[in-house]
Amino acid sequence: MTATPPGSTAHSWPPCPHGAKALLRDHLGRLVLVKPRYNDRRHYLVGGALEPGEDFEHALTREVWEETGLHRHPGRLLVVVQVPADEGRGKPAGLDLIFDVEPLAPGEAETIRLPPDELSDVQFIAFDDIDAWTLPPLARTIRAAHRALVQGVTALLPPYLST
Repeated sequence: MTATPPGSTAHSWPPCPHGAKALLRDHLGRLVLVKPRYNDRRHYLVGGALEPGEDFEHALTREVWEETGLHRHPGRLLVVVQVPADEGRGKPAGLDLIFDVEPLAPGEAETIRLPPDELSDVQFIAFDDIDAWTLPPLARTIRAAHRALVQGVTALLPPYLST
């Protein structure tokens, strides 16, 4: 991991942070999005960062369990996203992998349990409505993942650069 200067409150990031995220849908085909408590931004895909020594499969399985209480394993890899560095947070560039996972069965949405200290909300969103619920970089990723799911391909996305 990258060292944090003494006395700094900055987060210590691994040299190349990776994330494993799920394109989790309900039985009606709506996307499952969660809202973190740590910021007031928009909703996100279920998933998160790999821990040291963890592979993508284990990370995704763990993150889905921690964030929803559901047991899911990664299916097909849909998107590899090159995530740009965030100089303001001292975060180096990394990769996010978006995986297909088994959709929720009817009635399973009611069993989702959010960790109260981490997430404040879960929403079931039509793919056409993602721009109203997510930030532009994630909306682009979700659209690419949905296309990859439908077309049976894997997409590689360059870093999102706002204009």
